[in-house]
Amino acid sequence: MTFPSKEYFSITEVASRWHRKVKDVEYCIENGLLNAHIKVCAVKLSPVANNNENNICRFTGCVKVLPEDCHIMFRHYKRTISELLSTTESKRMRLVQPEHIIITKVDLLIFLKDLQDFEQKYKLSCIQTELPLWDNSNPEPINNLTTHNDNDMLMIGHDVYTFGPLQAKIIKELYKAASTNNPWVLGKNLLMDSGARTQHLKDLFRSHPILARIKYRSKGYYCLMIT
Repeated sequence: MTFPSKEYFSITEVASRWHRKVKDVEYCIENGLLNAHIKVCAVKLSPVANNNENNICRFTGCVKVLPEDCHIMFRHYKRTISELLSTTESKRMRLVQPEHIIITKVDLLIFLKDLQDFEQKYKLSCIQTELPLWDNSNPEPINNLTTHNDNDMLMIGHDVYTFGPLQAKIIKELYKAASTNNPWVLGKNLLMDSGARTQHLKDLFRSHPILARIKYRSKGYYCLMIT
């Protein structure tokens, strides 16, 4: 059975679809070239131009994020916002309850329609058969990382490690980097892209045997020792 078509994507999915770096997608968003949305639940909104209490509405769904807020969030990893844009008319809406919300990169959604409009405008080649919106095939193992009985497993030498979903996302990226000339990866980016809510990467692997192989250096960089 084919999985339903997706209506929106994460930044990392868009970068993969375009074969570009995440920073390239961020550039398009923060400069207003590509719309970014977030999902909100049961918030109260009011038009910025009208403070009449009768215009306050309760809303659940997707709303646009201001490009300038995305610009700040990309550089500081989170952003407290008090205004949003309506999806249909792009009018500024003020948050009434709660008055502020905190967003991170993992909260951003890119609608399929906006994605396709962008690709058409800038003549980006994206062939469905080459870059499916859903990959319904069995994924190929990434080096020594495989999935067995819903557990992601990594073999380094004679040692076998198993991981939960969030841990596996981070280990995949660390393993890829470890196979290059630049094995060091910024921990904050790994946590943000994986959707983890911890402040420090090593907190996610506390008491895990792989922790001894995760090395740290100044300014928040980590690498995985695979030899």
